Amino acid sequence: MRYRKLMRYRDLYQIAKSIDKDYPVSEEIANSFFWRLLVKKPSYFLSAIFISFGVKPNTVTYLSLYLSIIAFLVFVFLPSEYYLLAAILLNLWNILDAVDGNIARYTGKTSLFGHFLDTVACYFTIALSFLAIGLAADQSNNRFDIFPDLNYLLLGALVSISNILMRLIYQNKKNCFSKLSHLEVKNDDVPFVRKVDIELGISGFFMVAVILSSIFSTFNIMVLFYSLYYITALMIFSFKELRE
Repeated sequence: MRYRKLMRYRDLYQIAKSIDKDYPVSEEIANSFFWRLLVKKPSYFLSAIFISFGVKPNTVTYLSLYLSIIAFLVFVFLPSEYYLLAAILLNLWNILDAVDGNIARYTGKTSLFGHFLDTVACYFTIALSFLAIGLAADQSNNRFDIFPDLNYLLLGALVSISNILMRLIYQNKKNCFSKLSHLEVKNDDVPFVRKVDIELGISGFFMVAVILSSIFSTFNIMVLFYSLYYITALMIFSFKELRE
């Protein structure tokens, strides 16, 4: 029995090692420092477990979407004592968002629908997450509450809209001017604002910030920071992309 468990652990390790070896450089570039530090390695081993049970990549994508929706519902309907749980669920979404791609590449089950589904799940999470932190800032006893009468929920909505618009502009320009097979992210053709967004966005510093804000009740600072960043970034990015 112990020998079988040892063999299973070795099998999982070999799968994780194979995923790491074949991980695309383009995906590495498209992810943040925090993602590489906190998400990448755990996603390999979780992927290996799912692969050993025959879980399909689209099933993982649906699961990640459900987690982000549940996290949003926790922010909406439960008191602030549960915000840390919601933050942990969002971080699990971040890991599963990598796992589905790992499984698809390892098993050869990549598909256009899978890519579409993953993108939709990401857009849902972006929209709900920034609304959630706006709502949390409105409902919490925030530290450093410099602007007590500020409508943080509205700011969260503006951040959500700005983030999604920036992504849509970037992706649609790529789709209009490039063939589908050439849509890989390369270091020299990622706009500077997009690079900053990779580090600060939903799969980057955001996931660390939402944990810290849940612990220290600083959602107001988080919303103010992201509203200043994303609204400004959208104006700069739109001007650059639409003038050509």
